[in-house]
Amino acid sequence: MEGFLLKTTTCQGYALAIGGLCCKGTASLHQQQFEKINELQYGNLQDIYLVDYHLSREIASLALPSLHIIGATLTIENMTEATGGILGNPYSNITSASGEIEEIATGVFQFALPGGPGIVLWGNYLVSNQIFRYALDKYHTGPKNRFQSVKDLLHATGITKYIMVSDGSGPQHFGCIAIGDGIKNYYVEI
Repeated sequence: MEGFLLKTTTCQGYALAIGGLCCKGTASLHQQQFEKINELQYGNLQDIYLVDYHLSREIASLALPSLHIIGATLTIENMTEATGGILGNPYSNITSASGEIEEIATGVFQFALPGGPGIVLWGNYLVSNQIFRYALDKYHTGPKNRFQSVKDLLHATGITKYIMVSDGSGPQHFGCIAIGDGIKNYYVEI
């Protein structure tokens, strides 16, 4: 696998970042494909669920078969609750962050907290659960500190394949994506 990361602005001026893990040798193809997302239009959506749903649908329509996991963060001003962050398999059903850990493939774990971070990592259940519990413990520290603390713990525990996303909209929003593809690390804030 290899990672890719793209930072852009939608045609309405919203900051947007998209990143993912895909089959080796296809990252530049995915990056080019997702550059089309800057045409995304949101209208006057203020419903937090519709913001994420609309973003997820747009990403699914652009996803290529060699894409494994995708994350995106979007900044829409004046949102009253955390939204604008998605993470997961672009071909699966769209669901909200459950706050629960789940094994989505053998040795691949996913969990997401409202506001972030949402994390998909390659590892074992014990380490994944430790990282998840740490993220819960850091929930009161604010989105930016929580994100950075969890990213530091990923590296300290030897997790090298992961994608982590935070919501880009809402109170104290901190739109960010961090990716490790086993060889290289990628990071962007919007």
